[in-house]
Amino acid sequence: MARKIYYKVVKNSHQSLFAYCPTTYNLNKWTKPSIPGSKLAVFTSLDTALEARNTHKCDIVYKCYVKNPIKAYAAREYIDVYPTRYWAVVNKARAKRKNISNALLKAGYSMEWAKDTVLCDKVMLIEKI
Repeated sequence: MARKIYYKVVKNSHQSLFAYCPTTYNLNKWTKPSIPGSKLAVFTSLDTALEARNTHKCDIVYKCYVKNPIKAYAAREYIDVYPTRYWAVVNKARAKRKNISNALLKAGYSMEWAKDTVLCDKVMLIEKI
């Protein structure tokens, strides 16, 4: 059975597009998030990934494999300013088996991730688009 393909947008330097989880990706190697307990974001749709690339000039889209994909939770406009707080709320809700989206909303996080976004434990870039 073929693996599902996802799409990752990275900077030309192969670093994560957004500063909230600074991570450098390598071709054909598994990459984990740099913040313990956090996740990496990828797209399920090539169209959405290309839209994100076009919004952020000089970025690259790769086909990728992922480990443990889940639907993205609610996010916040300033997640890049307070990444540790965001993931602390997520991890506390996980530990108590609470609804993560509700916990984030109660903590003041209201903006949704881009459509077709999933969060995962690991990403492997496999082919440049």
